[in-house]
Amino acid sequence: MGQNIYKLKFELHAEHSNVIGDKAGRHQHTFSIVLYLKAQRKMELYQEIEQKIESWLSPFQNRNLDEMPGFELENIGNVFFEELTKVLQDDLSLLRLDIYETPVRTYSVTKELYDASINRVHEIADLHLQDKVQEIAITIKSAENGVKEKEETAESNE
Repeated sequence: MGQNIYKLKFELHAEHSNVIGDKAGRHQHTFSIVLYLKAQRKMELYQEIEQKIESWLSPFQNRNLDEMPGFELENIGNVFFEELTKVLQDDLSLLRLDIYETPVRTYSVTKELYDASINRVHEIADLHLQDKVQEIAITIKSAENGVKEKEETAESNE
């Protein structure tokens, strides 16, 4: 059986400048936000999910994003991903978020790697931590061997 994966697109109308504090350089954007969502069962309540996401996005609509601390496309993409993951956790899993400043400038956020068809390839954590996990396992094994040797020495001294 295949996976139930949905792709929903939202628009965020806001302004910013390329240099924070440059009022003359302010300009409008219609940011496109694309969410890739995984449902455990068939998602029949599009309207509810869309309303929940629109409601969450509403404080950002028609705002000057420079007034938000640390705003950059990457930062807002990361914040949106983390916060929407929490908002949706009871209903869906947020697999990936793409935020488009323009049709050719996209920032993507995900905790796992996917191919173009949104098929899971690897968990990102697995790629970065695999060596560390192996290193820790070796350290634990060495510690266990050291304890075992001490116990054997103690027994032979008795």
